[in-house]
Amino acid sequence: MLDTDFFLIYILTIICYLLILFLYLHHSSKKYPLDTFLGFSILFILFFHYSILMILMYNGAFWERFFLPSLFFTPLPIILSVVIVFSIIIKIYYILKKKPRRNIKKENVIRKKRRKLNIKEWKPVNRDIIRKLPHIIVFISFFIIWSIGCSVVYSHTGNLYGMFPMESDLLFLFSSIYSDVNNIHFYLYTLGWFYFFLIMVLYCFALITLFMEFTRKSKNFSFPLNFISVRLLKEEEKESYGTFLYFFIGHLFAATFLPPLPFFAIISMSSIGDLVASQVGMRTKHYPIKWNKNKCWEGTISSTIVSFFLSYFFLGFIWAFLFAILFLIIDIVIKKPLNASDNLLIPICSTLLFLFLRFSGLIYYQFLY
Repeated sequence: MLDTDFFLIYILTIICYLLILFLYLHHSSKKYPLDTFLGFSILFILFFHYSILMILMYNGAFWERFFLPSLFFTPLPIILSVVIVFSIIIKIYYILKKKPRRNIKKENVIRKKRRKLNIKEWKPVNRDIIRKLPHIIVFISFFIIWSIGCSVVYSHTGNLYGMFPMESDLLFLFSSIYSDVNNIHFYLYTLGWFYFFLIMVLYCFALITLFMEFTRKSKNFSFPLNFISVRLLKEEEKESYGTFLYFFIGHLFAATFLPPLPFFAIISMSSIGDLVASQVGMRTKHYPIKWNKNKCWEGTISSTIVSFFLSYFFLGFIWAFLFAILFLIIDIVIKKPLNASDNLLIPICSTLLFLFLRFSGLIYYQFLY
């Protein structure tokens, strides 16, 4: 890659990042200041981190100078192009659209069919499952890909090189990258290929959901996946941002600064643990939490137990106990007194807890292997 190409891509990427941050603040709701602050802070930290890594790649070999900048830049023009093209198509469609004569009988039949498919008219318990099912699918998909990758790599090489970062303290690893620029290629190999796969998939999902929400709130732009927001969002979420946006922002932060197994523990708690809490809570509510009437102890305790076993499967007893206690604390303070999304708080707080304790010297076991 030529120097001019490298810096052109870098500058365009920075411009896109600044545009995203501006649009995030512009479309945010004043009713949810903590969500706005957390979401913006995490996006700023991630974009700053990726920008630093990209500029450090300039000192690497030819493929390194091309590889990382292209990974972070390529999804941006693709998504922006989709937004522009789809918006133009929608505009042309409405301009050319002609209003036919109304057929009342046919319209009534169509309305009846739509009612059967209208998720908003379902029971709250069933609607909650549909809303949170994509989170579980994302978690299961990542874990299956990782498991298959581990099996294939181990059967061919006899080790799991590439599936785990060689240094489990990624905070220390990134500080080494920033202080030892000349050996950046070594640290990139240390991270392993699965780390970059995980980051890029979540990075693309985060960008897609960001522009889904931006275009949903905009009068002039459209996006092909906006029907998902219309179908799944609650009324109060329409004023701010959907939970799926916070889910991908929060877990992109976790995946960036954590090895795979702690990340799997956190995303399993955010998906399965959160679903258990809401499902048990909706079906029982015999012992409501005094300061949080929307939650009950049955849902909170059951989801904490599930989160413990999920984390234990990936990390062993010590980390599972710590993550479960943190999940319990977050679950009982969400909405009241903290009016924030658990899809942000769980991955952010769990990641910070892991980084702090790992940096302090607490042993991290790769429990599965």
